[in-house]
Amino acid sequence: YTSPETITLDRENGWRASFSNLPISGTGSDDGKAYSYTYGIRETGTSDSSFAFEAYSVESYDGEGSNNATVAVASGSTVTVTNTKQSTDLEFEKQWIGIGQQEIEWDQDIQVTVSRNKANGNKDSDFELIYEITKDAIENASGGTTEFVAVGKTDADPKLKLTITKEGESKKYSFKIEDLADSGEADGKYTYFAEETNSQLTGYLEPRYSNTGAPTGATVAYDGGTIINEQEGGYELPSAGGPGTTWIYLLGTILLLGCGTLLAARRRIG
Repeated sequence: YTSPETITLDRENGWRASFSNLPISGTGSDDGKAYSYTYGIRETGTSDSSFAFEAYSVESYDGEGSNNATVAVASGSTVTVTNTKQSTDLEFEKQWIGIGQQEIEWDQDIQVTVSRNKANGNKDSDFELIYEITKDAIENASGGTTEFVAVGKTDADPKLKLTITKEGESKKYSFKIEDLADSGEADGKYTYFAEETNSQLTGYLEPRYSNTGAPTGATVAYDGGTIINEQEGGYELPSAGGPGTTWIYLLGTILLLGCGTLLAARRRIG
């Protein structure tokens, strides 16, 4: 039987299909010999390169035209082909640093973009997740955790959500995106990273990034890294109601009076 039939499985047909009235034997067109047929299923393509097919049993055919194809051999009347998606997660942190180098609460709306590099180090231009994160959503999060849905080039998979969790009583925020494709058939293993892509925040320096094991001076956050927003302006002035600058003026006045007295004394001596 040399005319294989190709079918497409999708959500509409419930990922199921059947073949009816298949012959169980036949005569070879070249040698005229009688053969019993063995049927199998082989998956020949997918629209998602991040899928890796699990190993199927191998059936070698003895007749002419054998291709030693890797197939799932029919056992009884049903064959199941299983696809296992190899996935990975991206996790990183966010810190807000105030004047005086102390950690502060979430302060402004930001935009975070997640990208990936291919195994050869080149950026994958077809992949981009953009998350618009608002201060209100963070402050009103139930239990300290909230989710954001991605927009951008790669927004078809609803599972690619960014989860942000405030870490207990601290002022650190952990970010996590699950079920990212671990590798692509032609691209190899992916390396994911995140960066702030909004315009510079009012009253803040350009964001900086801290990574363990990443190249020095990296301008993105890799897995396990941290995005840091630090307020500009140097050290904090004394708080209202405290000594403020009064003691500075007082000290200056005393020094001036002392200098004046010393000068007058020298003139009298002269």
